[in-house]
Amino acid sequence: MVDRPRVVVIAPGYDNYGEENSVLAGLAEVEELAWDGNPARLAAGVKSADVILVRDTRIDAHLISGMEKARGILRYGVGYDSVDIEAARQRRIFVTNVPDYGAAIDVSDHAAALLLDLCRRITTRDRAVRAGCWNIAQQEPIRRISELSLGLVGYGKIARELHRKMSAFGVSPVYVADPYVGHDEIAAAGGTSVTIEDLFERSDLISLNAPGRADGQPIIDRPLLARSKPDALVVNTARGTLIDEAALVEALATGKLGGAGLDVFRTEPLPAESPLRSVTNLILTDHVGWYSESSVRTLQRKIGEQARAILSGQVPENWVNTW
Repeated sequence: MVDRPRVVVIAPGYDNYGEENSVLAGLAEVEELAWDGNPARLAAGVKSADVILVRDTRIDAHLISGMEKARGILRYGVGYDSVDIEAARQRRIFVTNVPDYGAAIDVSDHAAALLLDLCRRITTRDRAVRAGCWNIAQQEPIRRISELSLGLVGYGKIARELHRKMSAFGVSPVYVADPYVGHDEIAAAGGTSVTIEDLFERSDLISLNAPGRADGQPIIDRPLLARSKPDALVVNTARGTLIDEAALVEALATGKLGGAGLDVFRTEPLPAESPLRSVTNLILTDHVGWYSESSVRTLQRKIGEQARAILSGQVPENWVNTW
């Protein structure tokens, strides 16, 4: 009797794996690996796995070296910087991602929601009213959104969706800092191509939609934040490593920046002792920008299709470590 291939998903994952299992029916069934942060248990759990499904757990060269049967490491989501793709390539293990599950729609919705919340001070008003305050408009001035400029750091799918959505509120002009997108292309979309320094100097609203640096160093540092307008609002739904968090706390606390909204952090979950928790003009969400019920169903189904392709001896869609 031939053993069925093992498809292991590293917890924490999702509530259930019905989408994946429906695609894999007759071939394999997803097995959840609850390793509870124990590296030895993680290594043992993936040792004989044929396909490994992963969300945010780091898959480094050491862990890959212990995979005896692995044919694929499939990442739920767009980014795959948590996987050592070179180590997997040397072992001829497919690494895939899912760039087309609708994240551009949901993340841009979340970025827009954070910007609108900050502009209209919804969260701070809620806190104040619950605390018994009333008629506090003059203490926290609210600017008209249609009179504000927008700065987009990065101009991929998410930023372009956000540009379209915020344009409906009349934001203008729209500045774009992306060295990989031509000036003419940005102009054709209704934006103005600028350096990131100029963007911070000119923009009232700033959204970060760029990948992080390979070395993990922040792009948004103290000198760059010092260039911003004192009432500027910054949101980050991209990568936690983009911002120097200590510099952001300082800028917000000293009034050098008007407010911020973060959905991603350098360390996740956000540590209990993080200074970010004590800043009042800062909205925090738990890396949920990508999420909607529709996006999760699509994401899980596409992962199932990739796993089936690999187990059937085919090349999977969105193969990122080609050889």
